[in-house]
Amino acid sequence: MAHLFWNLPDNDDMLMYPWLLWFIWKARNYKVFSNDDQNPQEVMESAITESRAWVAAQTVADGVSNISINSGHVPPGEWCQIDGAWKVTDSRAGLGWYNFDPDSGSV
Repeated sequence: MAHLFWNLPDNDDMLMYPWLLWFIWKARNYKVFSNDDQNPQEVMESAITESRAWVAAQTVADGVSNISINSGHVPPGEWCQIDGAWKVTDSRAGLGWYNFDPDSGSV
């Protein structure tokens, strides 16, 4: 689809098109899966409102600095890695954990 959009203007109004497509798709899903017709005017207004809210949220306020995280530093002490999963239809869940001390190599 890139060939359809190659000559479009580069401005904030163009950022609304993915939102429009997304809200049209959601309205289609409501129709297909719930047999619920969405008001086209409300779909468009919601998409435009969300698009503008997203654009406004992307601006960085003056005086706010980016925080740099050094992922190379590992804090001392034991590690505890956990994971869990559940299946709603079977009302079952599972949980696991693993404790490890990187200094001594013990589990």
